[in-house]
Amino acid sequence: MKEEELTRQFGEALGAIQLDPEVHGLLIRALRESQVDEKRFHQEEISKLEKERHTLETRLESIYLDKLDRVITTDFFQEKSREWKSTLEGIKGKLEKHSQAHGNYMEEGAQLLDLSQQAAEIYRKLEMTEKKRILNLVLANSIWLNAQLIPNYRELFGLLAVMKTQSQGNPDLAGGKPGDCKEWYTRQESNLRPLPSEGSALSS
Repeated sequence: MKEEELTRQFGEALGAIQLDPEVHGLLIRALRESQVDEKRFHQEEISKLEKERHTLETRLESIYLDKLDRVITTDFFQEKSREWKSTLEGIKGKLEKHSQAHGNYMEEGAQLLDLSQQAAEIYRKLEMTEKKRILNLVLANSIWLNAQLIPNYRELFGLLAVMKTQSQGNPDLAGGKPGDCKEWYTRQESNLRPLPSEGSALSS
């Protein structure tokens, strides 16, 4: 198989995730809508964790006073202190993760959609030694069978490829209402199927 043919087929695989402007715009709107739910989820989780943290900090203060007043033994104090401090550290870690996830949600989603729109063009312009980098971002363990590439997309990009295929047969998609975005987006997830496993794995 000539290098030019490999390059052509990989280029077509990257082109398959480049969405039409109408669909791309619909996904951006869906991303913005889902950010509202994402923000609400993180706020609710942060509120629960803050309450748990406050409860544990209050318990630690109280048990320390009990120790000073000799209401409890030193051994009991040390045992419960270790237990609650460990739990408290776990809660603080979860709080930090929720804060970071909320801040990155919209930015990362937009970056992935931008990559899907530019991947094929970027790939064509790169030197051969650099092409593998962008392929590794989009594909994982694709299959080469009977001189034909069967691309195995990473999860999100596989979803975008399905969206493009289905949108081309759905002329009413571009005229949908903003409120339809998440419903349509969710429907695509059930259409994803694993690719055939026959043939040799091609490291992409």
